[in-house]
Amino acid sequence: MPIISKFDGYLVKPEHVQNVVTPAYDAMLPSERREFAEKFPDNYVNVMRTLEEFPESPPTLNKILDHNKSHFNQLMVNGVFAKNPSPSYFLYRLREGSHEQTGLIADIPVSDYVEGRLKKHEDTQVEKENMLTQYQESVGITSSPICVAYADTDEISQAKQKVMSGTPILEFSAWDDVLQTIWRVNDSEVEGQLQRSFEEIENTYLTDGHHRCASGVRFAHIARQRATSVKGSKADHMFVALFPKSQLRIFSYFRCVRDLNGLAVSEFISALESAGIRVESRDLEDIDRLLPKKAREVAMVVDEQAYSLHIPQKMVPEDDPSGSLDVSVLQERVLSPILGIRDARSDQRLNYTPGVDGIAGLIERCRKGWRVGFACVDTAIQQVIDVADAGQVMPPKSTWFDPKLRAGIFVRYC
Repeated sequence: MPIISKFDGYLVKPEHVQNVVTPAYDAMLPSERREFAEKFPDNYVNVMRTLEEFPESPPTLNKILDHNKSHFNQLMVNGVFAKNPSPSYFLYRLREGSHEQTGLIADIPVSDYVEGRLKKHEDTQVEKENMLTQYQESVGITSSPICVAYADTDEISQAKQKVMSGTPILEFSAWDDVLQTIWRVNDSEVEGQLQRSFEEIENTYLTDGHHRCASGVRFAHIARQRATSVKGSKADHMFVALFPKSQLRIFSYFRCVRDLNGLAVSEFISALESAGIRVESRDLEDIDRLLPKKAREVAMVVDEQAYSLHIPQKMVPEDDPSGSLDVSVLQERVLSPILGIRDARSDQRLNYTPGVDGIAGLIERCRKGWRVGFACVDTAIQQVIDVADAGQVMPPKSTWFDPKLRAGIFVRYC
């Protein structure tokens, strides 16, 4: 039962949208983000710089944070953002081809996460939590809404349709083919309908933003300790975009491994077969048929050769929402025992590429120094919910929600 509250902050001015709103930031490699930020100094990406963009000679974290804060202050001086006249709800629609999803921009209490009403499906890394908490303390702003899913209801859909029948305040495509549209909710009756309807929803589900959510809890605790936050303040709330679960689109995250753990390709394939996995040779050029179409089938690319791995049902644990996922079976039966990737959260020999790029993206990554790549079938939203309801977590990078929400549209102080 999320108690939603209105967004109180700033919006980008229409004339600055094309320069300031970010591309799909999470889809970019650190090197790509660095290059983009340097090429487009007016883009909000320059408020989101991280240490991983500077692997060879990293500056201190404090220096990075000072840069981020300075850049944001300059955007404010330049009049890029306008203060919302009064706290409001907004609708944020992303449309790409035939796909469309519309979320409600709002705040929800940090306590929803702490008390388990906002459920997670991924673990977080302490180091990244620490970095984001320091960002909130030092820079003091947020612009990337945490993506949250809820069970569809007719009441919420009807309220949203009333708003969307009006004129949007922003509509644009920036850096790609995703059409983004923003409406302000100006009708008090619709506001009340939205508030009452969300209060009747038992649970919501984190989709994108696990680290931002966890760091928000830390930041709220720090703020309370310093007596700079009271109940009901912004520090006690998270900035979110609430989407009906039926509208969310999920792709897989593909796995890439730097080497074969000392094995020749023939030895690696023999090890797979000895483990009980059937290996079928495929045509690397037949890209349209390489992606797995069903569960228990995994595409593999190694040394310019393609294969299908067929996982026997006996390897799949029953009554285990997380353990029965193909990505989990791949980790437990292949990555860990054969390739030596025992800690999928920290092993530098393991990397990921978003499934939205298709099998061609995996092949390209393998041609750039990653020895072997794996592609599993896309995770379904119900699987995400089942894992969260069971109090479990998926392996790292099990889902890629797309299209991604953008930063640089909404800004609010923490």
